[in-house]
Amino acid sequence: MHTNSFSKKLFTLALLWFCTNGVSAQIMQKFGDNAHTITQNAVLELESTTKGFLLPRMTKIQRDAIVAPPEGLMLWCTNCSLSYGSEIVIWVKDSWTGLLISNLGNNKVLLGNAEGKATAVTFSGDVTIDNAGVSAIGASKVLSSMILDGTLIAADIADNAVITNKILNANITNDKLDKTNIPLSGFGAARATVALGDNKLTGLAEPTDLDDAATKNYVDSEITKINTLADGKVYLGNSSNVATEVTLSGDIVIDNTGSSTIVNNAITETKISRASVTYSKIQYVTPNTILGRTSEGTGSVEEIATTGKLNVVLSESPILSGEPKAPTALLSTNTDQIATTAFVLANTDKYYSVNGSDEISTRTTSDQVIPGMAVASEVGGTFAVTFNAQYIIDPTDRTSQAGSDMLMAYNSLIALTTSAVTIDAAIPTRTFTPGVYTNGAGAGTVAADVIITLDGAGTYIFKFGAALSMGAGVKIILINGATASNVFWIAEGAVAIGANSNVKGSLISNSGAVDLAAGCSLEGKLLAIKSGAISISTSNVTNSGSSTAINWNLIASFAIFSAGGVIGNTGTSSVSGDIGTKTGSITIASFNGSNVTGNFYTSLIGSALASFSVYQNGGLIANSTRVRSSTNNTIDISLQTIATVASGQNIDIRWNCDSGKITLKNRILTVINVR
Repeated sequence: MHTNSFSKKLFTLALLWFCTNGVSAQIMQKFGDNAHTITQNAVLELESTTKGFLLPRMTKIQRDAIVAPPEGLMLWCTNCSLSYGSEIVIWVKDSWTGLLISNLGNNKVLLGNAEGKATAVTFSGDVTIDNAGVSAIGASKVLSSMILDGTLIAADIADNAVITNKILNANITNDKLDKTNIPLSGFGAARATVALGDNKLTGLAEPTDLDDAATKNYVDSEITKINTLADGKVYLGNSSNVATEVTLSGDIVIDNTGSSTIVNNAITETKISRASVTYSKIQYVTPNTILGRTSEGTGSVEEIATTGKLNVVLSESPILSGEPKAPTALLSTNTDQIATTAFVLANTDKYYSVNGSDEISTRTTSDQVIPGMAVASEVGGTFAVTFNAQYIIDPTDRTSQAGSDMLMAYNSLIALTTSAVTIDAAIPTRTFTPGVYTNGAGAGTVAADVIITLDGAGTYIFKFGAALSMGAGVKIILINGATASNVFWIAEGAVAIGANSNVKGSLISNSGAVDLAAGCSLEGKLLAIKSGAISISTSNVTNSGSSTAINWNLIASFAIFSAGGVIGNTGTSSVSGDIGTKTGSITIASFNGSNVTGNFYTSLIGSALASFSVYQNGGLIANSTRVRSSTNNTIDISLQTIATVASGQNIDIRWNCDSGKITLKNRILTVINVR
């Protein structure tokens, strides 16, 4: 770095002075254009009109690397202006402080801090200032406590300077206003109801407009004006909305006592409501006469004579108009009472009838309306319903289809056991919630007298890898919505139930036999998927019907079914539901003396069941269904019932067939109104 002789001398002398600072004789030195004259109070003086004093230059990093800088150390920082607002910095009170203010951040001001240093800060709080020096009072910053009571007058506030959002609500109080210099006219219209309390409005002028306020004196004087009124006169508003004295005239007059009088001939026909003139309102009717007209048409009221026992003589056969009441005499009574056409039609027996002769057929397994066999009543009432028709039932091999449906249902149940909860092979007394349970590949057992509780609505599947046996006296209890139709006990091998057990759910064996010992009660089904035999002994079996877990299809009606095994019974049993086998056999004689409410089905018996029912407005009429089998009663079907319907409701006949096809011809539906 190049330095001239002047700089070298300055540096040398400064160094000499600092090195000898402790000597008793103080050294004073001057450099520059006038070196012979020195200020007495200066230790070192520099004077020049052509050159300046150059401080040491360094970056902020270099500056901060100075170890233990002494108080008053000064230098030129080349990149500190953004931090301090200055490029000349001095070490004061353990920090660097800028000396120049030519550089200052946007919207910043220099403000002395607690250490007595000038610091760049942003105005905040009640007042802000921008980089043009414009100050602004913040919204809601002016509080009541900031205003000296009674000193705020209009002249103190520049026009449009204080706006609403600058004033905090509830801070401009009554005491803050200079009411002498701020007239009431200086305020806009009130935005809510103004309550004066105990104060009064004084100095009011006489009102000239409708909305002007008035004094009590003015109101009292105006009220007094209407205390005088000419004899018999009333005040009445004229077309100019001014109360004017008038005399009441026309249909009614009034005297000065307030008594009103209807003048003669004032009441004419047009002024009387027809419905208001009742028989009791009319006086002086001639005895043994009634009021009416003697000829067709309308007109003034006249008298019609009565004869005999006060019967009315209708001369010239007048027509009775309006809607006279229906006669009150009993239908079986001989009477001369007059009835309207509407009454006669409404009380005449109604009937409706539809028929058809063409052949129609269906294979539907659920109730459907027979085409053309529906009528709608025009009037409400009670009706006798009759239906008859010729029919033919063409059966299919019911057991073959039932066997296929059973296998399909079994496969659906097995598919649900892929993710099952593992249980012990020997099931103790316990409670199960809905779910799928399995013991793995082994046999399953339920010891004698064990009680199993199934708790909650849903599906219960118990799958065993081999045989399933239950001891005597086992009880399965259903609670909280659990139903037998959704409980399934599935075994790969045989299923054996001990005596006097009470079981809920379907017992299903894939490859073995199913045996129900004496005294058992089952609500469900006994099913052998392959060729297993099924036997019961002095037991009660109640078919659980359809299930919401799987679709049984034709198997829904069966309580007992084996694909290829023998089905037999010992003793007196009770079976509610059909009994069938696909390729096996049924020892029907073994069920002699037992109570079987269903039918027996084997591969040698092809049969189908058809049902016919009466429906009212979409709902089945109780006890109206009749069932026909393809094995007997194959000629005709007849239905009779009573239905009470509202006007416009339908009555129709519906049919279905559990298998095969039904064909109808020569059918008729008749609906007769009865009393």
